[in-house]
Amino acid sequence: MITMNFDFGTWFEDTYGDQKDHATLRGYNLSYEEMRAAQKEAGWVVGEDMSVQINGGHGHIPSQMARKYLSAAPPYGKWRKIVRKLIGKMTLENIQSLNTYHTDTHGSWGLGAESLPYTYTYYEVLERAVELGAKVIVKTSKTTGNWYIKGTNTTKSYDDIKRHLEGNVAAGYKAGSITRLISYDF
Repeated sequence: MITMNFDFGTWFEDTYGDQKDHATLRGYNLSYEEMRAAQKEAGWVVGEDMSVQINGGHGHIPSQMARKYLSAAPPYGKWRKIVRKLIGKMTLENIQSLNTYHTDTHGSWGLGAESLPYTYTYYEVLERAVELGAKVIVKTSKTTGNWYIKGTNTTKSYDDIKRHLEGNVAAGYKAGSITRLISYDF
């Protein structure tokens, strides 16, 4: 059986927009922060019909709404350990492609993130990203904005991130930021 991940952040953004400040979300008996906490504590239960039940009986997302936010979970166990060993040995020569987008991800978007000061050069940031096996580098639009290395975990695939970035470009989201999407040759 394949374990499924539910992309809460994107689902919330698409469903509620910027309603994080409202006390209780329409159709659920939780606030945004309580939903985030429930997701971190207990996770989601994805049904055979691809609907999502928020653990603890806090809400139900029907399959027709949930399907587009579901993806196969990354491999665990031995395979994951092998991938981590490969990542530890990667160099700049392992970069297969490096695509640039004038946007950003929505926060860390569940990718895992590390920030570096704006004083770092692009090359230094790129080396650190490769060392971590990261898929994304972001330079914010602020003159003294930090660098962000994202995609240090395996929760999102390259294709998931690419689709997310393309959607953000089309929506004009943070067009002043520069995001680089990295793929590796393994």
